[in-house]
Amino acid sequence: MALLEVRDIRTRYGAIEALKGISLTVDAGEVVTLIGSNGAGKSTTLRSISGLTPASQGTITFAGEDITRVPAHEIVGRGIALSPEGRHCFPRMTVRENLELGAHQRHGAAVAEEFDRVYELFPVLKERDRQKAGTMSGGEQQMLAIGRALMARPKLLMLDEPSLGIAPILVQRIYQTIGEIHASGVAILLVEQNANYALDAASRGYVLETGRVVLANDSASLRNDPEVQNAYLGTLSIVRIRRVIDIGTIGAKALYLLFAWLISAAAASWLSERKGYGERVGLTLGLLLTVLGLLIMVFLPGRPGSKWKVQGWLPRRRRPV
Repeated sequence: MALLEVRDIRTRYGAIEALKGISLTVDAGEVVTLIGSNGAGKSTTLRSISGLTPASQGTITFAGEDITRVPAHEIVGRGIALSPEGRHCFPRMTVRENLELGAHQRHGAAVAEEFDRVYELFPVLKERDRQKAGTMSGGEQQMLAIGRALMARPKLLMLDEPSLGIAPILVQRIYQTIGEIHASGVAILLVEQNANYALDAASRGYVLETGRVVLANDSASLRNDPEVQNAYLGTLSIVRIRRVIDIGTIGAKALYLLFAWLISAAAASWLSERKGYGERVGLTLGLLLTVLGLLIMVFLPGRPGSKWKVQGWLPRRRRPV
């Protein structure tokens, strides 16, 4: 049986339906990622699971119990913790005080053990133990947000955009720590803007679009899917690459034409002034030449089979594609 099972949940913000029937599962000790563009419903899915934005329809089952209508603070006590998008650390409180908030439902020696665990995972937090959270860098605050969630000792850790606004070197450190958290047996549900990091960290993934799951598969299959590559992995197809090259070539020729005709216009103006025709006549002639150049730039390169578009002005060797 899955540790977390979400079945056909629908969540609204007033009259706007953000989730339109999301279903997903997370097994014990598994890392699952949600991929999608802004506004696809990824963060709302995590908020619905954690009880911050309750679902209006559908069911959420955790460890065999229905938690769809359970308040958010009780969901934390049952073993689900969220590290929210934007970190939301309390800036005027110290690192230790922020971490203590994550363990507000726990007491005694267990809390001291969690401090040791978090400080072992994030040594920089131990160094900044008495420092105000608001004076730390974005990467350090992200570590603090994850550490605060871990203080609840969750069975399922939900991470919302852990790499957002962080230097690449710190992102690598955070994902290394996420791997260590996973190795300790904690299941992770990951929302990440960087699909490459997400698919590297997760074993399975779901692709969301406008509040619906449009694709679900293992990470390797998602990485090799052409639609996922084009939309989320920054991979350009050969056709798109050729199109970009064509546009760049035409643009370069257009700039060259414009530059050449502007020089011609300036030369015509100078010659007309030397011959006594007056500055206005020269500028008019230059303007006419410039307009002619623009017309050539716009129409000739765009004609099907145009020699300038296909071959260029100078002969060149064909390169194999």
